[in-house]
Amino acid sequence: MRFFVSALLALMLLCSLAGAQEGDAPMPEWNPQAGQVVHIEIPSLDLDQSAAFYGDVFGWTAMPGPEGMDYMFWSDGGTAMGGFTGDGKPNPDGGVVFYIYSESIADSYAAIEAAGGKSTGMELYVGEGYIGMFHDPSGNLIGLFSSNQSMPAMEEETEAADPHAGHNH
Repeated sequence: MRFFVSALLALMLLCSLAGAQEGDAPMPEWNPQAGQVVHIEIPSLDLDQSAAFYGDVFGWTAMPGPEGMDYMFWSDGGTAMGGFTGDGKPNPDGGVVFYIYSESIADSYAAIEAAGGKSTGMELYVGEGYIGMFHDPSGNLIGLFSSNQSMPAMEEETEAADPHAGHNH
């Protein structure tokens, strides 16, 4: 049933993109390719708080979901979109973790803390860049990725940190 509801909500989002009016919140152009992720749902304890958090930290926009449903659509202004859902349980242990691109992990951590999230403080070099992890205000574990090679030197314990610290494998 949950899959059906998610598919229905994704279809409704597509319809709303087709009927968007000038001045509406910017949503990405819909041109999916086979194999691309087309919708990410983030469990939320408070839809307005989630919209404000991701808007403040990453510049995402949000718009109301279908009337009567505990749901709000979001867009990163690029190609990613999804929804905040009050129907799910936040996942502080990770499960499937998605990563948000960041120009600076340290700057993102400061914005995350200021907006009510909790950073792990980890910055781990992974060959192509750095990763970090944080918990949003609902408690979901989310990743950060930065290809910025000019990050400050990390302490020894940070270099040995588990990139999935804070959740079970």
